[in-house]
Amino acid sequence: MSRPERKTRRRLESGWQAKLQLVSAFFLWFAYQVAEAAATSAIGNLSLCGFDASEEEKQIVAFWAPFLLLHLGGPGNLTSYAIYGGQQALRAQSP
Repeated sequence: MSRPERKTRRRLESGWQAKLQLVSAFFLWFAYQVAEAAATSAIGNLSLCGFDASEEEKQIVAFWAPFLLLHLGGPGNLTSYAIYGGQQALRAQSP
């Protein structure tokens, strides 16, 4: 015999706990929004390193560029394209 499911209610936080949660959620959202713009700006600055750059500057570009490109085209973007592409492939195969 199965037990009936108990419906639980989430307790509403009040006072400073609610404000702290709201502020921390805002900072997390803001950091997420700024991350892509910062990586794009960094790639742009690194790409300005031309032929007249020193050997040390070229090594820095060679070190950081792959990390920033991986960040910009990270797994989240690739996964959504893969799901969409999988749906398109199934649609193309159906008569």
